[in-house]
Amino acid sequence: MVVIAAPTPGQVFPTVSTITFRGSASDFEDGDLTTGMTWYSDDVLIGTTGSCTAILPDGTHTITARAIDSHLKTGSASVQITVGAVSPVTYEVGSITYGTEGGKGGKAHLKIGVPIIDGSGTPVAGATVSISVTRNGSLYYSGSAVTATNGVASFKLTNAPTGTYETTVNSLLVGGQTSHPSTPPNFYVK
Repeated sequence: MVVIAAPTPGQVFPTVSTITFRGSASDFEDGDLTTGMTWYSDDVLIGTTGSCTAILPDGTHTITARAIDSHLKTGSASVQITVGAVSPVTYEVGSITYGTEGGKGGKAHLKIGVPIIDGSGTPVAGATVSISVTRNGSLYYSGSAVTATNGVASFKLTNAPTGTYETTVNSLLVGGQTSHPSTPPNFYVK
């Protein structure tokens, strides 16, 4: 059995870092095989024994530790790491949708859908979206909602009166990071 103690999966290192690779290997029949371990970065040998160091070029690397027992059976373990700057994930507000339903006294509920997508166009679930809504140019509503699995945060303004509504996304919280994406032009006349 081969175990990688360092680096850990997903770990990020600055450019031109000396990275320590540490692990252990054992076999039921042969016992400790750590001193015979070999380390590879993307299938290129970078070190031997249970601990070694190397400087890797910028990019994502698959690190593999291998050990061979006396019967020539190979065991291995792998982790993926990144060296250098990690490109930040960007988020965008998609086309805001409006609709009405129910209500009483001639005042239907106004439904607003705010889709959040990442830089590749994939819907983002679990993002907290904070918005403000104006009616006829004056602040009418502000609040927050979490995007569903389809990437849409849904808001419902109960018994909203007639008027022209516009939604602005004030902030977006994804994975503990807050951003202030631009809001696409939108309005709804009710």
